[in-house]
Amino acid sequence: MGYKRDNGDDPKIINGRIRMAKLQTGINYYSEFMCEAIRSFLYAEDLIDAAYELLDDDLEKVDLYSSAGIHSRYAFLISANALESAANALLLGIDTNRSIYKDLEKLGTLLKYEVFCMSSNKKLDRGNQLYSNVKEIVKCRNEFVHPKPKKVDYGVDDNDQIDFIVPRTKNCNYPTYITMIEAKHVKQAISDILNFISWVVFDICELELEEGAMLIGNGQLSVTGDIQTLKHEYCFDVRSFGIDKEQ
Repeated sequence: MGYKRDNGDDPKIINGRIRMAKLQTGINYYSEFMCEAIRSFLYAEDLIDAAYELLDDDLEKVDLYSSAGIHSRYAFLISANALESAANALLLGIDTNRSIYKDLEKLGTLLKYEVFCMSSNKKLDRGNQLYSNVKEIVKCRNEFVHPKPKKVDYGVDDNDQIDFIVPRTKNCNYPTYITMIEAKHVKQAISDILNFISWVVFDICELELEEGAMLIGNGQLSVTGDIQTLKHEYCFDVRSFGIDKEQ
């Protein structure tokens, strides 16, 4: 599915070695990024559960919480990349030429989704809660990957841990300092991204499940056990992977 050769030649044997004909296929960046984000999030939760079972003075407890934070921060950033990659894949579904597509690629992430809706004569409701929540993810992602030197106030909590006082987003309370991102923030972000993409593609633009999932995945479908875990244990909307709500 989605594969093609760049010429009509079959594999050849040259100097005793097989030279395979070149093939082409679309890369499903959305699935790759989102699956990595989900795996990192689930692993962070496992680390937190393991740390919870240890005594407070156990040094391993600190190490487990530290590792959970690292995986959580990675998951947040890579899930934001999944949001962007899905937008770019959807733009490919618009009937236009390569030059215009390159111009559309330069648009902001959420504006790309709006253009996709407009191409189907649909309107993206900027007042919807899903839009507002995902806008906060984009804002944090931009803050994290384009950090600027700043000074912040801080205090010391009851456990003698430094607590930085930084601005937080209005709806989801995301800290705008990446080191403070936790697994609970990632859970919210992944849920909102999955909900938002499905809302745009299947609810607003009314694409059929397989058609929409294939468009998001650049002509590919990929489902892992972690996706099924999100659906059945967390009740997340995974239609963007071609899985119906009722399955």
